[in-house]
Amino acid sequence: MKTHFLFIVLFCASVLSVSGQTGTSTLFDLKCDGFKVSASKEMSAGNAPHNWVSAAGEDCVSRNVFAQVFMTGNMSYLGKSVRFGKSAEGDENCGYLALPAMNLKSDKNEKVVLKVSATSGSNKTGILKISVDGKEIGEIVARTGKNGKPFGRGYELFEFEIKNGRPESVISFEHSRDEQAGLIYVNSIQVIKTVL
Repeated sequence: MKTHFLFIVLFCASVLSVSGQTGTSTLFDLKCDGFKVSASKEMSAGNAPHNWVSAAGEDCVSRNVFAQVFMTGNMSYLGKSVRFGKSAEGDENCGYLALPAMNLKSDKNEKVVLKVSATSGSNKTGILKISVDGKEIGEIVARTGKNGKPFGRGYELFEFEIKNGRPESVISFEHSRDEQAGLIYVNSIQVIKTVL
């Protein structure tokens, strides 16, 4: 009996040890499924479910980013998303988002990845520049999409590895456009840390 008990204890300890060495943790997760209507209030000032706390579980700093719902018509492929940019012209009407500070520091056996699912409307001139602590790590360009071609009628998933993160790093998204209708739509943002 004692032998069996000792074996079970040792087995459980070894399983816990192995599982502690590998695994994935989600540091940030934007979900737009709860949106009901296209909101007129900006996400940082919106009411539930059209605000950051409802969609991501924590507050963010943003300007000119709006909850959008397109379920019918020729824009139905946009579905539920956040839209970067007002419809009005001018740089002051472009979108900006800063995620909450989070631990993006990775050891040699860890990997931190930012995943962004994005598309655009009928106009393909929007750009979303992505930075960590003010240093650009990549961009999403509506004109070239993921494979060198303009965005089609659907979302594309972009992945950016974050290599020089800090314990209190901030990921930011800065929208720009060449034309008034150059808006970017995002239906998912995830920050994932994996122990290899």
